[in-house]
Amino acid sequence: SFAHTLSAAHVLHWMCKVQVAGDMDSEESSVVGWNAAATVSFSGFLSITTCRLPDSVAEQLRGDLDLMSSSLTFEVSLRTLSSRPWVPEPLRLCGRRKPTQRRLLSACTTTLHGADRIHKIAPHAIEDWINYHLLIGIEHFTIYDNDGSYEPYL
Repeated sequence: SFAHTLSAAHVLHWMCKVQVAGDMDSEESSVVGWNAAATVSFSGFLSITTCRLPDSVAEQLRGDLDLMSSSLTFEVSLRTLSSRPWVPEPLRLCGRRKPTQRRLLSACTTTLHGADRIHKIAPHAIEDWINYHLLIGIEHFTIYDNDGSYEPYL
């Protein structure tokens, strides 16, 4: 899913493509592999767009998890066919096994600033943020690292 804060993003017709990282085709303009996405907005300001996981990717993900490996990474891309398109950066996701114990409270967020900048200002900011949220009851975190800068710190 993508969260949009663009004005009127919820009225655009979005298309999505989900594929295993490394299997990217070189012709982005082709419509092959692009499927309709579903977008909903409850406020008119924030929109959530979801894409269906293709069976081929789901099979690869299931097979990878059966091998107890978490190396499968896939990428979700969005685009619109409007005359003045805005194309968000693709979202890279990695497969994980479903937890055996049900979690009561999880946090899902994305980073706002590059890690190097934050690390220079406050070297332990990421650890402090996670520890604070553990103290108030968050049991699991999903942090989307859009630019890849947080990988050394997480």
